[in-house]
Amino acid sequence: MREREREREREREIRPLCASDWMWTKKKEKHLREPEVGHFRAQGVPMKRKLREFPVTEDALLPVGTTLDIRHFVPGKHVDVTGITKGKGFQGGMKRWGFKGMPASHGQSLSHPSIGSTGNRAGKRRRGRGRGRGPNTIGTYSS
Repeated sequence: MREREREREREREIRPLCASDWMWTKKKEKHLREPEVGHFRAQGVPMKRKLREFPVTEDALLPVGTTLDIRHFVPGKHVDVTGITKGKGFQGGMKRWGFKGMPASHGQSLSHPSIGSTGNRAGKRRRGRGRGRGPNTIGTYSS
């Protein structure tokens, strides 16, 4: 047990336990849990929907209420950004996968934007692996 405590002390000496909280997107107090409301009130900041904590060094701590913008980043520094795409609803194979579609003539009737055959010959009665590119919903997922 003593050895484990010494190891933790060494880690604290190497990197101080400092963290910076970042919040965005306003949210009503009635939609937050009590611990979250207490956290926001203790800091004296408005209620927010998203709250993330990032480990930082003591010299990199920013004052409470500071707005983070592009000036805080150094050119050439890697920043990992995650977002949610726009939902486009149910779309066909031409828009979703860039399929060509059917020809405009030679007997085609009302099937120009269809994706065509995606199955096998008469032997198997199912689509093979990797052939699942068809019409479906686009967007509204985290990337």
